[in-house]
Amino acid sequence: MNKIARRHIFKITTVSLIILTLSLLLFSGCGPLRIQAAEDQKKAAEERKAKEDNHQATANRVVSGILYIKDPRSGLCFAYYWGGQMNGGPALAAVPENAIPPELLLTAKIPAK
Repeated sequence: MNKIARRHIFKITTVSLIILTLSLLLFSGCGPLRIQAAEDQKKAAEERKAKEDNHQATANRVVSGILYIKDPRSGLCFAYYWGGQMNGGPALAAVPENAIPPELLLTAKIPAK
């Protein structure tokens, strides 16, 4: 085989390899990039799950800390929550008595005026 033929075959082989490599990268999702994207998605999902778990724990803590109180003098009912000094202190909200399960309602024992 002469020198020109070898050079021509080399060029064809090189071009073919470049085309093949580019095709593989394009059609396979760029290998390393696809792996990184999958890892990023997994990390984002884990972060979302951790955030949801944290919010759920907060909701559970707050709801279990609510005290429902009835004032016998006025008949008004309140939801009382003490989140602690670092969380803003106490919170008080009026609640319709019929919205409170009886087993959760405490009536203050004070003399009626």
